Amino acid sequence: MLLRIAKIWLFSSLLMVSSAAAQQIIDRIVAVVDDELILQSELEQALQFEISQQALTATDKDRFRDQLLEAMVNDKVLLIKAKRDSIVVSDNEVDDALQEQLDRIKAEVGSEEGYEKLLEREGITERELRRRYRSQIRNYLLKQKVMASLSNQIVISYKDVVDFYNAHIDSLPPRPQMVSLSQIFLRFPDHEDESYQKISELLQRIHQGEDFAQLAKKYSQDPGSAEAGGDLGFFSPGTMLPEFEEIAFSLSPGTVSDVVRTTAGYHLIKVEEKKGDKIRARHILIRVSPTKADVKTVAAELETLRTRTLNGEDFSELAQKYSMDIQSAAQGGLLGWFSVEQLPPAFKQIATKLEVGQISAPIPIDSGMCIFRLNDSQPQRPLELEQDRDLLDNMLRQEKLRQTFDRMIASLKQQIYIDIRRD
Repeated sequence: MLLRIAKIWLFSSLLMVSSAAAQQIIDRIVAVVDDELILQSELEQALQFEISQQALTATDKDRFRDQLLEAMVNDKVLLIKAKRDSIVVSDNEVDDALQEQLDRIKAEVGSEEGYEKLLEREGITERELRRRYRSQIRNYLLKQKVMASLSNQIVISYKDVVDFYNAHIDSLPPRPQMVSLSQIFLRFPDHEDESYQKISELLQRIHQGEDFAQLAKKYSQDPGSAEAGGDLGFFSPGTMLPEFEEIAFSLSPGTVSDVVRTTAGYHLIKVEEKKGDKIRARHILIRVSPTKADVKTVAAELETLRTRTLNGEDFSELAQKYSMDIQSAAQGGLLGWFSVEQLPPAFKQIATKLEVGQISAPIPIDSGMCIFRLNDSQPQRPLELEQDRDLLDNMLRQEKLRQTFDRMIASLKQQIYIDIRRD
């Protein structure tokens, strides 16, 4: 179960499992790894996610619970390995991973409005979502770096691939369905200057004596705190975005910051109280994000380009001329080949519905929208040694990585105090 539990950190998974379910459990310690604890609530939350993904019988649940607990213990051991090896993850890496997952969810639900409704349905704000899972994401990235270090130690020759293929020829999975895609990508307008001007005007009004809380209530674009006058309550270091905390913890009670830029947008911060290592602060957030009008305009522009291709103009030429993704635009919009199984759900749906040569309707992606063309599609088929050498090489590498991982974990477990309490 190589890094089996790691996928639970993904936002799309976490949003499916209500934290209330975990809170209803009478908590107890189910495992101790060195000085780290694993709680019953954590184990049950992981199990609930698995249950939501597949049908499990009562017997399956008991077996899977044991497997999950073992995987969670291995995760703790892996983090101890990362600490011993002085492996670190920067705040920027965590922020990028957070933003990547937020962008993925937005692409899957189809719109900013749909994303906001999803958060509302789950009873959580984006700020709380970022805060709650920040440490989990950091741990996930640490484990990925340990695994990357192990993978770099593995050397595979052509003979290794041939031997692997011949030994497993009857049990190898088929090569999955593959699709070749091209895109035309248009970025949403940049509201950087507009947002900065708006936050600067609010700062000026505060300096002129207007009440911070009232302005936050009226203008802040953080739905989780605006109604409370921007009040974030008490929080400790490591809770908020690093750029936000750097300024917030440097302020004296009663003082207001200058404009602060984070990945969420522009902030004004006012510290109300300090207690030990905690502070209570308010903020006003002005986002640098597309408006509904922006989305409508970009979608219309892409629909126009789509109509032009349907009327006979060359997709590749239009991609070279109009697409804002420099790398793919230089190749006429070509993105390359992808396994259908590995595509995000929204893209997978498009790829499987389009006929070769057809072009999708506009869909949101990252900081803009795009239209896809299905260039070619290859059905699932048996693996072939020469034609699929890269895929076979990767399969063998994963097998060797699993073996190396198992040996490393077994060795580390001999050196670390572990107490698993199943009863």
